[in-house]
Amino acid sequence: MANPLIGAEEFVEIDREHAPVQKEMREITRPNVDGIGLQDTGARGHRFDLLATRDFTNEAAFIATQDALRNLLGALTSWKSNGGTTYPGLAILRVETLEKQRILTAVGGLAGTAATWMVTFRVRCIDTRTP
Repeated sequence: MANPLIGAEEFVEIDREHAPVQKEMREITRPNVDGIGLQDTGARGHRFDLLATRDFTNEAAFIATQDALRNLLGALTSWKSNGGTTYPGLAILRVETLEKQRILTAVGGLAGTAATWMVTFRVRCIDTRTP
């Protein structure tokens, strides 16, 4: 199975709190009137975070991936989950480095035994698809 992606950037793992696009309703009430009304305000996506973890061989590789993610700010792209499902229509709102740790010994991963850093990014997104 292929590794998870954000745009063209590959990761070891992506944890997500996906808020899918859904129809929203607004409740309408008036004082001294029994009952309520409902207004369909349309479907829209909500903000959610992707926590993307990746290993790197050196500082330059980390900076290159961080810059590539930041270049996606405001652009529409897609992301592929750990299970291989691709979700199009992703707008990137913010990218931040959450954690950066030195690796003493590595087995597997994207960088293999040459890995020296493990980094977790938080990518704030919004789903722009329509249902």
